[in-house]
Amino acid sequence: MLKLNSFQCHIKSLTLERYELAGQVKQRAKGILEEAEKVIRELQHEGLLQKDVTLGRNQLYQGTSRIEAIYYRMSQFQNVYTWKGAYHFSADFAHWYGWAHLQMSLIEIKEEARKLRELKKLKK
Repeated sequence: MLKLNSFQCHIKSLTLERYELAGQVKQRAKGILEEAEKVIRELQHEGLLQKDVTLGRNQLYQGTSRIEAIYYRMSQFQNVYTWKGAYHFSADFAHWYGWAHLQMSLIEIKEEARKLRELKKLKK
């Protein structure tokens, strides 16, 4: 449906190429989310975060840890901005409002995980 609407104003071959590229962007963004979720699940397994917290689409944003709150922003906003920008052929929007923030949030999650693990060692 969306492609058919795009064909009304845009060249079909260019539109199909852009949709393919946007699909790749969406998959790469999904990979960043999966990497962040893996860090959170490892922390849960280590007993540093509450187990069985819902992440992603049905995630609550109140009463969560800092790491889970960062993941919420990644999932609900930054990821969506990345692929929506890509599907709207707006590389600038996709990068600066989505991809760059996804990358920075992943760095934050990894740093918070490192701090939690370090604090656990100090408490022993």
